[in-house]
Amino acid sequence: MRLFALCLFALSACSASTDAPSNNSNTCVTDSDCPRDTNCLLSQCRTKVCEPGALRCNDSDLEACTTDGQGFAFNRACGAGCDAENNRCREAVCAGFA
Repeated sequence: MRLFALCLFALSACSASTDAPSNNSNTCVTDSDCPRDTNCLLSQCRTKVCEPGALRCNDSDLEACTTDGQGFAFNRACGAGCDAENNRCREAVCAGFA
């Protein structure tokens, strides 16, 4: 009986957390619930910091905007340095052998 009561409590807590957010204009369930140039993250409409997938240089590393548009994350190290003008790794230039 105790196990049944515990399961019933867990189910009620679970169903309460899946309800739609309140009428607060900043709450959301999906990105379509938010104004343009914002996205839904943790049930809140948040302004995008960057466009998902956009690239940028950070010293000699290339970073990509995260899928939620909330910041940049490491993408790869650029052995020959990062071209900040074009946001890509520079190609290594090998000297000819004589």
